[in-house]
Amino acid sequence: MFMLFFVWLVLDTAHRESLLAKPLHMAGILACMGGCAYALAHMRKSDASLAALTAILPVAILLAGADIMAKILLTPPQGTPDIAHIAGGAIGWMLTTGLVASLASGLVLVVQKQPLSVSKPVFLKSVLFGVILLYSITVLLASITLAPNPGYVAAITMLSAVWLSLFAHLKGREQTNLTADITLIASALALTLLTH
Repeated sequence: MFMLFFVWLVLDTAHRESLLAKPLHMAGILACMGGCAYALAHMRKSDASLAALTAILPVAILLAGADIMAKILLTPPQGTPDIAHIAGGAIGWMLTTGLVASLASGLVLVVQKQPLSVSKPVFLKSVLFGVILLYSITVLLASITLAPNPGYVAAITMLSAVWLSLFAHLKGREQTNLTADITLIASALALTLLTH
């Protein structure tokens, strides 16, 4: 999130200058993002080792790069992007990743001499998952494209951890850290208000 925020500041001169012109505003944004990161790190009581954090660093870098590319590719040179343009990008993304995943899975099945058939219930669940994923990707791409900085979207999407925490608590799987949940919600809300 911070890496994405600062890389975008380097790339977008107008956004960088507008934030640097209001240092208290920028400090508030950084504090909110820091609150989100701190809360997320403290939601679970288990310790995250340096090895685990090092292991996810390449994925974080790739995801930050993907968000930056999405913002660059979906933002037209002049004006605000329309939803049809963003939805088209989401559909293109789904088709590309679906094709690559299907080819890779099919190749693995052929190499392992597995049957290529799919049962009707699995097919129907896959279609439902695809529809939900298409909607989710469209909303994510719209958020990244319309936000002044894609780092803001990364901070807000951390709220999914609150839903997962609540679900785990309701299922009796783990105790939630209410302070971390409230801190994450408050930080995300304050970030939304500061960047609106």
